[in-house]
Amino acid sequence: MLSGTNKEPKGFVRVTGIGSVRVLTVNPTTSEYNKLTSSELPYELTYDVTELNEVNYRPVKLLVHNAEHDVFAFVNFWISDQDEISKKGDKVNSMDPKGVMTYIPVDGSGVDYAWFDSKEATPLKRGESLLHNFLQILVKYDQKAEEANWREELVSAGCTAKNLYSGDTTGLQALIDWANEQFVGDNGKKGHQVGVLFEVKKSAKKDKETGEEVPGQFNFNQVINGRHFFFASADGNIPQSAYNRLQKIHDDQEKAGYSLTKNLWTAHLQEFDEATSNGREPEEGSETDAPEGAPAAVRWV
Repeated sequence: MLSGTNKEPKGFVRVTGIGSVRVLTVNPTTSEYNKLTSSELPYELTYDVTELNEVNYRPVKLLVHNAEHDVFAFVNFWISDQDEISKKGDKVNSMDPKGVMTYIPVDGSGVDYAWFDSKEATPLKRGESLLHNFLQILVKYDQKAEEANWREELVSAGCTAKNLYSGDTTGLQALIDWANEQFVGDNGKKGHQVGVLFEVKKSAKKDKETGEEVPGQFNFNQVINGRHFFFASADGNIPQSAYNRLQKIHDDQEKAGYSLTKNLWTAHLQEFDEATSNGREPEEGSETDAPEGAPAAVRWV
């Protein structure tokens, strides 16, 4: 039923760039993961509440599959039981019935947006807005549609931050299953897809006995950017608008003194190659841009 089952074990491939994925399941057990991916995890998957900066979060991990490179990975979300308040403490991230999200004053004053129903808005929990954004892009949800009622539809389905924080993922799983059963486009295929930014996390390898870093040795782990998601066509193609949007995000972050990500990445999907990845540390005497002759995947198109 799901892609990835009944396959022979395969070599592990790492990729970077925007690629289309289907969502298979949420918070799978180790046994479920092994069956879907035809692999054997060397550890047990757990989804316990974790404290970070004195705030408790429950991990919500969506297992996704990219057919082009046959890559499985997790899109990770962290859901809290606390409202998402701005750093200054004067605004709260909120969502109106149609699923539009923005920060508004905590006391609800001074808000008059034509595109946002502040009177019917409700606060979002920490981490919740990223998950809503991902899901709306996945199912191509139209917030401007007259019948749009995103918030209540998810509440009715049991897909709420309260349930997710408590460890109940049945509502979210039902939405994933529904998305995978829909006919999309004109090709008669089933299943919505979404674009994600595949990245590779580089970290120093540590000695198993001493725990000390081993000079010159590194681990390269496949990860997915958990903040930026993109539309994908029914055939899984990534439109040019996605690359344009990624470039704008990159440029805006750079102007503000930040980086798009701390990991290695490219714009277009390709097998991982550290030498042509953005985010790498330049070698002494080299340029910070991709070297001449590098694959087009590392350049903006």
